[in-house]
Amino acid sequence: MIAGDPASPVKIGCAIRGTVRPPFRPDDPFAARVVRRVGVELDPIGLDNPDDVAWLRALVWPERRERASRLDHAIAIVQAARHRLNFSMRQGDGAALLPTIAAGLADGEALCVVHSFTLNQFSSEARLTLDRTLSDAAAKRDVLRLGLEWERRDAPVLSLTLYGGSGAKRRDLARCDAHGSWVEWLAV
Repeated sequence: MIAGDPASPVKIGCAIRGTVRPPFRPDDPFAARVVRRVGVELDPIGLDNPDDVAWLRALVWPERRERASRLDHAIAIVQAARHRLNFSMRQGDGAALLPTIAAGLADGEALCVVHSFTLNQFSSEARLTLDRTLSDAAAKRDVLRLGLEWERRDAPVLSLTLYGGSGAKRRDLARCDAHGSWVEWLAV
């Protein structure tokens, strides 16, 4: 299976393990159209800052030349297209900023929070605060949470949680390699 522009210089190979295929259909109630993207980070990296770009490059293991090349291509694509991207970056604590971000959405727009390898940095109290914040936001709109976290298992788990009037409903979607080299979709 191939997704995205086959001519793109940024390609990520990912083997699908097992026999189960992604459980999503176009009419899936969890599906949502992306209207805008807002990044939230305590200390955001700027692709206009040469020191920040050097830091990103330093995070790639030296023997992983293909990852370094993919990062360079991705940086170039974003730098060239940034004026066309529907994306903004906010500096601060995500749980604290979420109510303001949600309040800025139009009626009918869902809030979808995406995080990966983040919750391990949260205290138990911070995790509860995030969950309460998303539950509170669900009083006025659909709220979805897509997370990729290790969760003390043998492999990271990709999960989707829908918040609503009857509480939060979580589905574990897949197990995967921490660097994306394989995914194993779960029967849901």
